[in-house]
Amino acid sequence: MMSRVYYILFLFLSLALADAPIWDELPTSQIQEDCLSGCENGVFSIDLEDYVSDPGQTGEEEGIATIEVIGEVPGASLAEIEGTVLSITPELNWGEGILVSLIATDLNGDESEPAEFTLDVIPVNDLPEILSLLNPIGIDEDCGGDSCDNTNKIELTLDMFDVSDVEDEDEDLTLFIDTDNLDANYSTDGLGIYVEQDYYGQITVPVYVKDSDDGRSDNFGVDII
Repeated sequence: MMSRVYYILFLFLSLALADAPIWDELPTSQIQEDCLSGCENGVFSIDLEDYVSDPGQTGEEEGIATIEVIGEVPGASLAEIEGTVLSITPELNWGEGILVSLIATDLNGDESEPAEFTLDVIPVNDLPEILSLLNPIGIDEDCGGDSCDNTNKIELTLDMFDVSDVEDEDEDLTLFIDTDNLDANYSTDGLGIYVEQDYYGQITVPVYVKDSDDGRSDNFGVDII
């Protein structure tokens, strides 16, 4: 008698579970960090309609009523469902996978088991920036002597600048002078600057920084008076 009761209970539970929506295996999609590829207007979207179904039972209405995102979604500033379309807005500079937990509910109110969608985010090297020159640079004509030489030249250093890089610390950046874009009234040697003899007035020296992955910033013009 007891085994018959267990059997009936087993059948009841099996039918109840079979009635809930069922998820097929969800694909893993891929984008580049900061939505450089794989997104549209900074948003990744996927239609989930083909990945969830409602087996239903005799006499019951079949169909998926809603799909919902459940819980927090680290790495996404927004993850939402409109109809059956999941839209994810990745956070800026997020370079790891984004996991989204989903629940589907059918027209009878039965809920699916949670499903997980994975969005792989391929990290990219964020380029460094030179934000500003911290203090003005000034020099006397002929570098204060008869002419500019190795003993009195202007020497630029990284700590003269406010710099920024998402991945690297300031000390991991390297400062360069863009020797392909120099003016005619000075010359350079490494980070040293030699102003032309008897020249007075302003010179502008183009500099840039590189990060540890060889990413190069835009040029920054250093005005020296």
